[in-house]
Amino acid sequence: MIQYLLRRLAITIPVIYGLITLVFFMMHLLPGDAVQVMLTEFAASAKDQEVLRHNLGLDRPLLVQYVDYVWALMHGDFGRSLFSHQAVMSQIGNQLPATMQLACASMLIAVPIGILVGIAAAVRQNGWVDRVSMVGSLFGVAMPNFWLGLVFIYVFAVMLNWLPAAGSGSLKQLILPAVSLAAYPIAVLARLVRASMLEVLRQEYVVTARSRGVSERGVIFRHALKNALIPVITVAGMQFGFALGGAVITETVFARQGIGQLAVAAIQQRDMPLVQGTVIVVGIITILANLLVDIVYGLIDPRIRYS
Repeated sequence: MIQYLLRRLAITIPVIYGLITLVFFMMHLLPGDAVQVMLTEFAASAKDQEVLRHNLGLDRPLLVQYVDYVWALMHGDFGRSLFSHQAVMSQIGNQLPATMQLACASMLIAVPIGILVGIAAAVRQNGWVDRVSMVGSLFGVAMPNFWLGLVFIYVFAVMLNWLPAAGSGSLKQLILPAVSLAAYPIAVLARLVRASMLEVLRQEYVVTARSRGVSERGVIFRHALKNALIPVITVAGMQFGFALGGAVITETVFARQGIGQLAVAAIQQRDMPLVQGTVIVVGIITILANLLVDIVYGLIDPRIRYS
C-alpha cells in the first residue's frame, strides 16, 4: 500500500507543476495590459506606464518572470494583488471556505441521490422509474447550472418566497445554489450507477446469491452495489472538481461570497497574480481530491494497487 501511495504522489507532483506552468503562460498570452487597466482613470503618459510596469516587474523577460514565480510558489508566496496590494493567498483564504462549503454541499446532495436513482433505474429496468430517471438525468446533463439557478430563483424565491435569492452565511442561502450545482453530478452519477448495476446484476455470483435464497435487497446492497460503486468513486472525485469550477458561475448567479466572485473580479481588472492564484488553488484542490479518490479506489479494489 505504501508503494502505491508513493506512486500516486510521484504522479501528482509533475501534474501540479504542469498546471502552474500552463496557467502562467496562458495568462501572459491573453490580450490586454494590466498596467493600462490600472491607469484607466488617470491621464497617464507612456513614461508613467513604463515606470509602473517596471515597479511591478512586468518589463522583465517572460522566462525570468516564470522562474521567479515558480520559485516564489515553492516558498508559499503567490504574490500580491495588483489592485488591492494584499497577499493573494490572504484574499483566497478569506473566500475559499465559502466555495468549499458550496462544492461539498452540492456533492453531499449529488452522491446519495445519484446512487439511489441509478439503483432504482437498474432494478426496474425499462419500467417507468427507469424511463423517468433517465429523462431527468438527460435534462440534468443538458441544462447549464446558471440557467437552473435562474429558474430556481424565479420559482422558489420570487414566486413561492420560500428561500432567499442571493447572499451567503445561512443554511437557507446555501440550499438553492447547492441544488443547482448538484444537478449535473446527480445526472452523471445516476446514469453511471445504472449502467454499472445492470452489468453487475448479470454476474454469476449475483445469480448464485439469489439461488441461495438471499433477499432481493440483500443481493442489491450486499453483493451488487459494492462492485458497482468502484467506477462511481472515480467519477465522483472528478465531479467534485467540476463542482469547484461550476461554483464560479453559481456564486455569481446567487451573489455569494467565494473564490468564484473573487476570480471574476480579478479577470475583469486584469489582476494577473490574483487570477493565477485562484486558478492554481482550485486546480491543486481538484488534483488532491482525485488523489484521495485513487487511494480509496485502491483500498476498495486491491487489484488496482497491485497492478
